[in-house]
Parts: sequence; C-alpha cells; structure tokens
Amino acid sequence: MKLSRSGESGFSLLEVLVSTVVIAVGVLGFLALQVSAINSNQNGYFRGQATVVADDIIARLRANRPYTGTLDASDANAYSAGNYNNCTATPPGGRYCSVYSGKTMVECDMEETAAFDVWEICRTLNPDPALESILPGGELYVDCNDQDTTDADACSPGSSYSVLVYWQGITERTDVGQTEIALNARCATYGTASAGKTAAELAELDCLIMDIVP
Repeated sequence: MKLSRSGESGFSLLEVLVSTVVIAVGVLGFLALQVSAINSNQNGYFRGQATVVADDIIARLRANRPYTGTLDASDANAYSAGNYNNCTATPPGGRYCSVYSGKTMVECDMEETAAFDVWEICRTLNPDPALESILPGGELYVDCNDQDTTDADACSPGSSYSVLVYWQGITERTDVGQTEIALNARCATYGTASAGKTAAELAELDCLIMDIVP
C-alpha cells in the first residue's frame, strides 16, 4: 500500500532565513535602544552633578555677600577672576576656612573666604590624581555681568553673576542627523570669547549655565 505525502507541511529554507533576519533586526533595535537609554541616564547624571557644583558656588557667593558688595576698582574679584580648573593641593596660605577632610579650620576674613571657596570648588572638580572627577573634563567659570559700566569697577556692587559648568558630552542624536552636541548659545559664546575654547572643542562639550544676583 502506497502512503500519500500530500498532508505533510513545514518551513522552507527561505522562510527560515526571513524569520532570522526579522529577529536579528529586532534584537539590534533593542540593543540600540538600550545604548541610547544608558547614554541618556549617564548624561542626566552628569548634568545633575554639574547642577550640584553650580549650586555650591552660588551658595558661597550669597554667603559671602559682604565681600562681593564692597569690591571697588582696586580690588580683584576672587570669584570671577579665580581659577576653578587648576589648583594646588592646599588652599591659599594653607588656611582652611571651613571643615575639610579633618583639617583644622581657622577663622578667615572675607577675602580669605572667597579664595578658599574658589580653591575648594576647584578641588571638587579636580581632586587628587588617584580619585575620579565627578565630571569628565569638568570646568567651571564665574562671569560677572557688570551692572554699572560708567564706573571704574569691573564688577560693581549689585551686579549679576553667570556660573558656567562645562563637561565632556556623550549624547549625539545621529539618528536625526545630529553630528555634534547641541550647546547653549551663551555657553558657546563664552567658551569662545572668554574660556579660550575652539569650535572643535566646544563641539564635544555639554554645558550648564545659571544666573544669580548675590
């Protein structure tokens, strides 16, 4: 008796290949989504850290308001002229104006407090070589927006301050044709005019900016 094979069914090699391609595309899309999510989370973390640093210097500016409110043309403004991106292992004069890693705190005047504030923020961004910075390539600048340009003071009492924090950016939307990080226009202008950044350097940086009147 001869058996009939007409009722048998199965998958052809072409169908298997098509299914494999569809699954592979789905897996690749999922992996791309995961990478994008990780980058977004990391970028959000860095922006949060930049906000903490900016809030810190803003709080110090407000706490030392008598200093910023009494500067005249003969005084250098430690906050706007200070170097937050390259500092020594110890504060100016070795004077610790607040509790710092078990060091003995001393009483400081307004000028010494301002200098210590700049140093401590700098050490936050640029710790010991054995430690990792809280921001990759982090840099901070404080710019005084002089409210009275008719006097000789470079930063007249009552002027506002702009706090700018830069760090190495990681988010580029190449899926929509973005080839560089979208930078705040004011950050780009300050970076070129005052921070000495080139256009190529700025293309790799992200930035946060805050304005206050102490």
